[in-house]
Amino acid sequence: MGRFEGKVAVVTGASRGQGRTHAVRLAQEGADVVIVDSCVGRATMPYEFPVEVDLRQTESLVTATGRHVLSRIIDDQDQLDVMVTDVIADFGHIDIVSADVGVGRGPTWDLTEAEWQDVLYINPAGAFQTIKAVAPSMIEAGRGGSIVLTSPIQPMLGSTTVGRCCCRTSTSCVVRLMRTVAAELGPHGIRVNAVGSKPACGASPADVSNAALFLSSDEARYITGIALPIGMGRRLWPDPTEDAAVTPTCVLAGGECTHGSASTVH
Repeated sequence: MGRFEGKVAVVTGASRGQGRTHAVRLAQEGADVVIVDSCVGRATMPYEFPVEVDLRQTESLVTATGRHVLSRIIDDQDQLDVMVTDVIADFGHIDIVSADVGVGRGPTWDLTEAEWQDVLYINPAGAFQTIKAVAPSMIEAGRGGSIVLTSPIQPMLGSTTVGRCCCRTSTSCVVRLMRTVAAELGPHGIRVNAVGSKPACGASPADVSNAALFLSSDEARYITGIALPIGMGRRLWPDPTEDAAVTPTCVLAGGECTHGSASTVH
């Protein structure tokens, strides 16, 4: 029996990448899963956004676990609110929410006003809109629950990265949002946390999802308001922008950190 038998999970940003992994892992642990994504690109973002076929692939992967799945393409608050109404009608309640939304851009001086505004809006707003949509029904149900936001690791470490000004600024807002909402929802038994990763530190999407599942489970019932970095001990080294003479590394052995030779922690 999985950790989330009888639970219903909503996963945003589920078309591919980290969101897809969250959705599949939750289903493998017994949850019925609602997968959500916008599947709408932004002219200011220089990379390929997910499309509907990506969301359908995630739907197939969740279905293969034997769990129920509901998929929705959503691009604004009204559509999110309707989705929550549909989930309550179909499943009766929401127990777990995983919000995985994030975009980035280049160096500060290369940013246009539109690029800056898009990144500052999309990253915090994606988390805010998800919480705004699900919180009332979770409070009304009286079942408690868990909300986990996914964010890049740097804001959790207090570090900076050259060429990622708007991304770091916006994701720092996500961490502050998480802590504020954790205080607001705590009296209702709803925990709010965040997980963060940096691919160069060797953490795979499954590693990050495993951490998110822990925070969503009863095993973490007394944990709320934390930002958990999945970075193989990178916090133990100085930021490269602060001390160029030191080569940063992830200290935990067994991974494939690309920052330098990993040392063993005893």
